[in-house]
Amino acid sequence: MTVRVEAPAISAAELRQIASEPRPANERRLAIRELARTRAPEAEPTLVELLAAEAEPAPVRSAAAAGLTYLATPAAVNALTAATSVRDPAVLAAVLFGLERLGGEEAFARTSALAGEDSPAREQADFTANLIAYRLGKSEPAIAFPEDGAFVEVSDRAEAAAVAEASPELAEASVRWLREEERPGIEPADQPVYELVCHLGSWIVVLNKEVLAAGVTDLVLARKAIVGVLLRPLLDGPGFALGCYVLTQPGPRGRVEVLIARVFGGLVWAGSGLIKDGALHAHLRTVRDTPGLPVDAELALFDSGRVEFIHVLFDSTIRRSREPKLTLANELTRRSH
Repeated sequence: MTVRVEAPAISAAELRQIASEPRPANERRLAIRELARTRAPEAEPTLVELLAAEAEPAPVRSAAAAGLTYLATPAAVNALTAATSVRDPAVLAAVLFGLERLGGEEAFARTSALAGEDSPAREQADFTANLIAYRLGKSEPAIAFPEDGAFVEVSDRAEAAAVAEASPELAEASVRWLREEERPGIEPADQPVYELVCHLGSWIVVLNKEVLAAGVTDLVLARKAIVGVLLRPLLDGPGFALGCYVLTQPGPRGRVEVLIARVFGGLVWAGSGLIKDGALHAHLRTVRDTPGLPVDAELALFDSGRVEFIHVLFDSTIRRSREPKLTLANELTRRSH
């Protein structure tokens, strides 16, 4: 008979001691992570203190920033906002990643100012300010819409993905993970959740509950918004990995620009949409020469949150055409007439 001996649980007080003592950085990082997960009363002040302590090693301060992002309390947000003045690039990156999901008006002002400075963090600060602006519905700044976003060739060998509503178990697991673990900066809607499956793997589409409550067709014409997120199931264990934000912003002549960006910045797909028959009809193509990504997608997003995927194509080889082709916006306009 095999007897399993469970390791005794480490108390929050012990985790706080390990996190604060001059031990190897990896031990302290693990203790900080577990301390944040306890949500014990001592977790928040300990992580705030560690993040603010300039004498602490960068891995410890970065872990404290990640822990505060997990806690997502008002004091945690204030500590992250104040830490935009740190100069260590690793610590600042962790701080900006947290503010991307949690930052408010003051964080927007600070990251916007940081984006205007000549520093290694300029690009990430700009993306963070943009994400805060999309969450708060601010008109500026906006991620630049790529004029050549339609100029990626789709080969005859592109394969269609199978798209369907996720099983109740998968939908519940992915939404719970977003709420409890990832803090994506939106309140995920419980339903509908979609799964895209092809030979390259699967992607989960989770929508923003706030956008659905406000009405998709009205909101996307009125202001910028984070419509949802894309995540992938982990291959080596339970859980998921948040990959991209799905962003919209009002475009010219009644169009809606649709942008899908990685969580650390950088556009992946772009396209334009029109409101027609009570839904946002959009056509997107990849703007990155990266094999293995979906290359072409056409869909309709209804106010109820139902998504009609007309097609989603994947290709293992991507290359840009040399000559400009019909832009997505013009193509959609032509189709609507």
